Amino acid sequence: MDLGRPIYHAHYLSAEGVRAAKSWHLEQQGKAPDSITYYEVLGSKLRANVGKVRFTIITGVREPIARDISNYFELADRIDRGLRNDDGSFDSAKIERYFIDRFNRFADEGDHYFGTNWFARELKGTFGIDIYSYPFDQERGYTVIRKDSFDLLVYQFEKMTDIFPDALAQLLGRDDVPALAKRNVGNSKWYAGLYADIEDSIVIPVGICKRIYQTKYVEHFYSEEMINRFLEYWSRPRKT
Repeated sequence: MDLGRPIYHAHYLSAEGVRAAKSWHLEQQGKAPDSITYYEVLGSKLRANVGKVRFTIITGVREPIARDISNYFELADRIDRGLRNDDGSFDSAKIERYFIDRFNRFADEGDHYFGTNWFARELKGTFGIDIYSYPFDQERGYTVIRKDSFDLLVYQFEKMTDIFPDALAQLLGRDDVPALAKRNVGNSKWYAGLYADIEDSIVIPVGICKRIYQTKYVEHFYSEEMINRFLEYWSRPRKT
């Protein structure tokens, strides 16, 4: 769009987030990827400029269960969680048990990889923005917040295809936003069939779903109707 400004993409910016990510990669993979150093340098640079320049920030939210299942498959070929058969193929039953156990151990504040504490740690820790002090338009699926030192767009991943061009146009004050190009789509990757099978067969106990969906993160960004749909989807009996 020829915005005439630098554009950065990062998963972590806060010192705490970078430390946690580095520790996780060292534990799981034995080394930290170059991206961690990039996040560390970028985060330091941004924090040093808070209050000196105006930032335009774009970030999305996604309901935690779908996000975590997607995240597992995104890393499945790089992180060995002991969920394969002897021949190296993935064991669907083991994967389902892994998810049930993981969701049963869900801890809103302590589990950085679930993402429910991401805004408190990253957005507030880097820019001083307390997202929960601003209302979010749960029905429209996005909100643009403007303050003296930042313009912030927060959008629901679940509605991204329908809302993102309009949301970006509002954020930037421009009407020449191009059509959204899809990248990194799960149903076009090597694990698409396995992903679909797990999503179609796993049943997550309703009590576990409620605990996850009663977090401040979920209740702030999603309407009661959407939360009930998430809950019904993941806890419903599957066909055998």
